[in-house]
Amino acid sequence: MDFSKRYKGGRPKADFRTASVETYKQFCLENPAITITFKEYETIIRKLNLTYLLRILETGHIIKLPFGLGYLTINKKKPKRIFTDEKGTHILLPVNWDETHKQDKLVYHFNDNTDGYNCHWCWLKYNSKIRMTNIWELRVCKLGKNLLKDFLCNRGKEYFQRYNSFNTIKKRRYKY
Repeated sequence: MDFSKRYKGGRPKADFRTASVETYKQFCLENPAITITFKEYETIIRKLNLTYLLRILETGHIIKLPFGLGYLTINKKKPKRIFTDEKGTHILLPVNWDETHKQDKLVYHFNDNTDGYNCHWCWLKYNSKIRMTNIWELRVCKLGKNLLKDFLCNRGKEYFQRYNSFNTIKKRRYKY
C-alpha cells in the first residue's frame, strides 16, 4: 500500500471485498457464459454471507468453509474478573460509563445476560490448508457483529448455551 498519497475522506481502501465491482469484473472474465448484472451478483454474495452467519448463530455449529479455508464458529470465553500483583488488586471488567456518571462511582459491566462470558466470531484457521496462518485474520462485517449482539442480548440464554468454548492458541510449526 502506498502511504505517500493522501486518501480522500481519511479512510484507506479495503484490500479485498467479496461484493466489489473489481471482483464482479473478474467473475465476468472467468465465467463468460454467465450473464448477470452487478446488482444480482452483489445480492447473491450478500445472501450467501448472511446464510452462513444465521446458520452459525441459530445452531451454534461449526461451519466448514470451502476450499480448505478452515472452520467458522462462535467462541465463548469467561475472562478473569480480578487479578492481584505486587501493585495491588485490579479489576479487568469494562466500565459502564452511563451508570458511573449517574452514581459518581465506578460501575462495571458483568455480562449478566451471558453469565459473565464474552462471545466472538472465531475462525479456526489451524485446521485449514493455508500455510502461515499466523499472518491471516478474520474481520467480521458490522452486520455479523450486530447479529451476534442481538442474539445474545435480546433472544435469551438458550442461544448463548449453544455456543462452544475453543482453545485457539495452538501454533503450527512450518518447514521452509
